[in-house]
Amino acid sequence: MKKPNGFGSITKLSDKRRNPWRARKTLGWEDGKQIFTEIGYFKTRKEAEEALANFIVNPKDLKLEALTFKDIFKKWSSFEFPTLTENRQRVYNRIFDKCKTLHERKFKNIRHTDFSKIMDENTHANGIEIKNLFSKMSKFSLKNDIIDKDYSQFLEYRKKYEVKVERKIFKQNEIQILWDNVYKFAEVDTTLVMIYSGLRIGEIIGLEKKHIDWETKTIQGAGIKTDAGKNRIVPIHSKIFPLILSRYKSTATDYLFDFPGNNYGSKHQHYTRALDKFLKELKLPNHNAHDCRHTFATLLNNTDANGTAIKNIIGHSSFETTEKIYTHKEVEELIKAVEKIN
Repeated sequence: MKKPNGFGSITKLSDKRRNPWRARKTLGWEDGKQIFTEIGYFKTRKEAEEALANFIVNPKDLKLEALTFKDIFKKWSSFEFPTLTENRQRVYNRIFDKCKTLHERKFKNIRHTDFSKIMDENTHANGIEIKNLFSKMSKFSLKNDIIDKDYSQFLEYRKKYEVKVERKIFKQNEIQILWDNVYKFAEVDTTLVMIYSGLRIGEIIGLEKKHIDWETKTIQGAGIKTDAGKNRIVPIHSKIFPLILSRYKSTATDYLFDFPGNNYGSKHQHYTRALDKFLKELKLPNHNAHDCRHTFATLLNNTDANGTAIKNIIGHSSFETTEKIYTHKEVEELIKAVEKIN
């Protein structure tokens, strides 16, 4: 049956196409030629007819519907990033990179199962961040009429059997070897700073000179992850004070550890490669960056340091006060606790 003028048309293209049925709508005429807008390509004529009918009843901005995951991330991040810390921006950029398989997909066609697959391929921590990103992008798209339904609400982290990663601490003789070679290899000083401070590699990468309080000899406000971590005060152990001072004087940027690279991933990779290299050169066992934090926690626990001070320094979520104002006495307690480490 011929369609009324202006209703639109359904055309079958080559059978070799996965979706051979094309639906399009006439918008008008220009120089004697019809101007069309493509509604889409479909497997069957029935699907194409339904899409055309729906468009007639409820016309949509097809340019918005064509936006990809990458397009939405770009729009969302330009709107959201000015309200976020640099550390948080780096986290979202890193998680975006982990969703590469979705970058060129139309956002309106992405479902929670697509994200579930990516979450299953990552660690629990990354999985939570992937869910968080999908939720924020979906809400942004819903508010801007890019999608009709928020599928992120159906996304759940599916527990699976995970091989427990055995954390290896740096032994005392290994730490001494690092001190003996502190300036002979790149990033040995960084490793020692992490061992004596408990800072994560992400915190080291984001650590700015403004976070150093020279008067109290502490690092303030450089944490990531939990609120307790973000607001904690980390005393600078007397042994690593010269290392931090040296970095402060030698780097030309606002960052204390000015690693080469344009983003978090490349900076993290630089440190990992340097760590692997000097461990091999010094004939030490394999370690990763988080072993430094684990070593710090173990060394602190082996002392008779105040338990609350230990929690505050490490920045675990069990420390409930998110905007704690430290008294001079409390800062002294933190410094005392750290100095108990040999």
